[in-house]
Amino acid sequence: MANFGIRDDLELVLQGQRQQLRDGGAGVPATSVVNTGAFIKQVLRRGVLQDAEGPSVATEYGFLLPTVNDEPGAGFSWAGILSQRVRYAMAHFNAELAYTRAHKPGAFLGTILEGPHEWVTRPVMEVTAEQESGGPRTISRLVGIIWRKQDNLSFDIGVRSAHGGEHHVKELRIGFTWNLTVRK
Repeated sequence: MANFGIRDDLELVLQGQRQQLRDGGAGVPATSVVNTGAFIKQVLRRGVLQDAEGPSVATEYGFLLPTVNDEPGAGFSWAGILSQRVRYAMAHFNAELAYTRAHKPGAFLGTILEGPHEWVTRPVMEVTAEQESGGPRTISRLVGIIWRKQDNLSFDIGVRSAHGGEHHVKELRIGFTWNLTVRK
């Protein structure tokens, strides 16, 4: 995922995840790029994430793009995001409505809990539920850690388990966040 600041309260978000299957079977590609999209994220209320008082509120809307070796269609999504910090934790609540790549309505709810931002290494936990119209509900759980190496560089690792209908997924997720500031 890459976020590019357009203005102080507006970002362009490009996303995609490389996925490597352990055992895809005959005729199934071992590598794919999934969860692809291009979105606009906009801050609606400046709060704790912008070093202000109270909850931060944002929206993210945009296009679900065709994937590589997975879902060929395109769609659209709109999400609302609420983030709040309390003494020992940060919580993020997400709700999303979508017109999926399969051209069906879908919905997503998620909660992320993080340990105190002041900690150099903090635990993180995520629980989500999503469903496409007529399909099974997928429940996902993730546990991991975020390590802040510098003010502008963090690394994260997590283990995710998800199940929906006949599908069961176990993932190892590794990522980093690098903030670059372009001076005018």
